[in-house]
Amino acid sequence: MKFRRRAVRARPCERCGDRGRARTAHIPHLVESRRVDGRVRQIHLARLPSIRSCCLRSERVRAEWWAAVDPLLDAYDAPEHVWDKLFDTVPPVVDDDEWAPPTRAVTPAAAAAVLGLGWPCAADEMKAAFRRRAKETHPDMGGRADDFRAVAEAYEFLRDIPPGPLQ
Repeated sequence: MKFRRRAVRARPCERCGDRGRARTAHIPHLVESRRVDGRVRQIHLARLPSIRSCCLRSERVRAEWWAAVDPLLDAYDAPEHVWDKLFDTVPPVVDDDEWAPPTRAVTPAAAAAVLGLGWPCAADEMKAAFRRRAKETHPDMGGRADDFRAVAEAYEFLRDIPPGPLQ
């Protein structure tokens, strides 16, 4: 997923009515990384509907935009990281009663096992194990993106644990 931005003219926005001058259009492009002649290239798959920076404040416009984008991403079977990037840029409109942040029950021992270590382990062991597993699982080195993401999340979790007694 790549976002291109372009300046919007000074006339009022047709969707939200904003008259601000420093407005940009966020234009999402769905791309896929592939190896072409030994080099990694980004291949354009689709251009998704654009949304303006001024419209990000309007829940109605955001809801309309998500209604247009949702079926397109489903049709292309977009991976989770594409959805995450879109959520960060254009927050979806949700009912507060229905939505709750995802909870993860991760233990230090489970995170260390992803890196191939036992718990407890030293910080330098974690770093070395992370680098070794990252080389094995990185998509550019022939690994799977989901495995690489799990390794990175496990390392971040372990790195953020304060030193002290075991948990």
